Amino acid sequence: MTSRPRLLLGAYTCNPTLGSEPFVGWNRVAQAARFGDVDVILCAEPGELELLAEAVESEGIAGRVRFHNVPHTAAERAFQRVPGGFYPTYRRWQRRAFRLAHRLHAERPFDLAHQVTFCGYREPGDLWRLDAPFVWGPVGGTQNTPAAFLDIGSRSMAVTERVRTVLNGIQLRGRRVRRAAEAAEVLLAANSTGKRDLERATGATVRQLLETGTDGVGEAKRWADREPGPFRLLWAGQLIPTKGLRLALAALADLREAARHGGPEVELIVVGDGPERDLLTGVPDVDWRGWMPRAELIELYAHADAFAFTSLRDTSGNVMLEALSAGLPVIYLDHQGAADVCSPSCGRPIPVTSPDEVIRYLVEAVTALASDPVGYDRRSRGAIARARELCWRANGDAVNALYAEVLGLDTPPGGDGAARPEADASLAGLLDRSAPSLEGERCLTPS
Repeated sequence: MTSRPRLLLGAYTCNPTLGSEPFVGWNRVAQAARFGDVDVILCAEPGELELLAEAVESEGIAGRVRFHNVPHTAAERAFQRVPGGFYPTYRRWQRRAFRLAHRLHAERPFDLAHQVTFCGYREPGDLWRLDAPFVWGPVGGTQNTPAAFLDIGSRSMAVTERVRTVLNGIQLRGRRVRRAAEAAEVLLAANSTGKRDLERATGATVRQLLETGTDGVGEAKRWADREPGPFRLLWAGQLIPTKGLRLALAALADLREAARHGGPEVELIVVGDGPERDLLTGVPDVDWRGWMPRAELIELYAHADAFAFTSLRDTSGNVMLEALSAGLPVIYLDHQGAADVCSPSCGRPIPVTSPDEVIRYLVEAVTALASDPVGYDRRSRGAIARARELCWRANGDAVNALYAEVLGLDTPPGGDGAARPEADASLAGLLDRSAPSLEGERCLTPS
């Protein structure tokens, strides 16, 4: 292959200024453009195409990327607001997106198609039906709320999560999921739970790679430089039962009692909004900030001492990666994606056993972290090292190496230097928590 490969990316949502799925979509596009010429099929919101045009220009990849917008119809947008209406409209959109993909492929064939966002496994799209090698993922969403924690929220949450667990067992074995998995040259799971579940359900070979990445990795914190006052513990996310805020609040109450007997003073900063915000009314030592733009949240990380990630069900957790990038040690529930991202070198793992025990472990972890300056500094350095391992540049290198493997190339075109992986070597460092850190320059240099 003498020219740059032609890649087709299915990125339903793609926006460099937002977090979560839109940010993942954008970074997949930016990293793929280092490998080849990229056509992107997306569902753009008003103003997003202009924003993306500016982004590819500033990234220096304007000549390598073309966006093809397939907007929702007015009826689809209305139906999406109906409970349970999202997936039927998303499925209809995927059918229209495939018709466009098929036409583009007939006009000038693509060398490879990659389904990027949404990252959930339930709807694989239709790009696997093209006569081109197909890459799917990384995908997540197979994890369930642990049974022992189903009753810590509202009754509706318990019912919803039980139904979701049953549906996961059914949908993982659904016809479209199995057919897409069988068609994929490469199927990527975003965490070890998803890898296990997809392999069991589909019989396919599944590789593991985080679906997201870090950017703007900063410097490690030093206990000696922290602002005086209470130990500032930051929590960020939607205020819904599965994010586990109730566990953090219960732990804070015990920490407040312990402070009366000589324990460290702790302040909890909560960023987010949602149905459970009334929980915060009148709770002492909670500084509730509500929703804030991502740029403001990044600044807030600099003023916090540690980050609490108490999610009961999450593929990975972008806020956790942002915290690591700011040098914040992370106190995290040791399961699902969080267990793949973090380790004792950059935080304090909490065994996921029962609500009462998790609350006790949270109290112990915060107390230990706030009482051990040497250990705090070591974990902050570990957070920066882990963030560098998980930067978007390294993640893009891994995916581009997979593209090269699928297309039979020894190295990706363009001189980026990401070699063809042997026995998944390029993927292992991104999720092997004992792997040595990548050099910071590799992660921080613009692509």
